[in-house]
Amino acid sequence: MNNLTVGMKIRQKREEQKLSQGKLAQLCGWDNRSRISNYERGEREPDYEDLAIIADVLKCPISELIDKENAVFKLATQHAIIDSMPILSILEISGWIRDPVLKATHRIVYMPQTINKPNKATFAFENTSNAMVNRINPELSLFAGELAIVDPEVLPKDCQLVLVQFGENDMRVRQYREDGALKFLHAFDPEIKSTELAGNIKIVGTLIGRHRNW
Repeated sequence: MNNLTVGMKIRQKREEQKLSQGKLAQLCGWDNRSRISNYERGEREPDYEDLAIIADVLKCPISELIDKENAVFKLATQHAIIDSMPILSILEISGWIRDPVLKATHRIVYMPQTINKPNKATFAFENTSNAMVNRINPELSLFAGELAIVDPEVLPKDCQLVLVQFGENDMRVRQYREDGALKFLHAFDPEIKSTELAGNIKIVGTLIGRHRNW
């Protein structure tokens, strides 16, 4: 791929995998193929975020798509590892836990890795309200528009945030607390009584990170 432009390299990788411009755009989460077409023709230069998405979809390092002297490459090397995972709705979480298989209908979030490498069951869900704001300890809050990164395989430690299943499609974030042999789930609102972790109430996963999706 020496002496090829970024667009030429994207096209070569795409054609090696027998993907149309439209299909690549779809896998990247974009509405139409014009974005890919513009990049391949050199009419636009992809920024770091778009390059990270394209490289992830084409399953290749960013360095294979750009020259090491390119300014975008210098920026990319500061965030060399990119995480990607599905953004699930509350209705999708139960099915994902049973069978964590990525589907074409899933939205995907891409981010520089700031947490331990997620496993294949790790997912994100978006908080859409202000009900998860802890006014006493904001560090334990989940703000509206923020993505919670949940790992079903990580056991929670005392005081960590967890995603709890109260019913089939009733998922809530709580603070996990231990008191001897007893385990409790604390709500963000101090006026809501703590719930003992017992019976049909179960922890879906531990929050291992968060990502502001704005």
